[in-house]
Amino acid sequence: MEQKLEQALTEFVAWVHTQKDAWITACDTKNTERHDNLQVGYDVGPKYIRIWTETWGSKSVYCFLNSQNGDLLKGSWSAPVKNGVRGNIYNGLQEWKAKFYWHGPKSLR
Repeated sequence: MEQKLEQALTEFVAWVHTQKDAWITACDTKNTERHDNLQVGYDVGPKYIRIWTETWGSKSVYCFLNSQNGDLLKGSWSAPVKNGVRGNIYNGLQEWKAKFYWHGPKSLR
């Protein structure tokens, strides 16, 4: 993985973690164990990187990243949606805030 992509991916994964953590705090202020069980990670494939979240042993896809051009896509566990581009990882925090919720990409309108 090229250095620019790896740096952007690291920043995005950290941002996703803060979003999920804030959601857990807002929903369940009494149960701090959930914060300890929250993980955000990724699996690298030949073309796409699957970004996932895990809480209490349950994994779900947050989004996919096209490693060739930096596009962030909505998707299911097995594959991204081909018309699901929701932004670009290189566009930074302002775009991420505008196009992603705590649970994943916003729907197209």
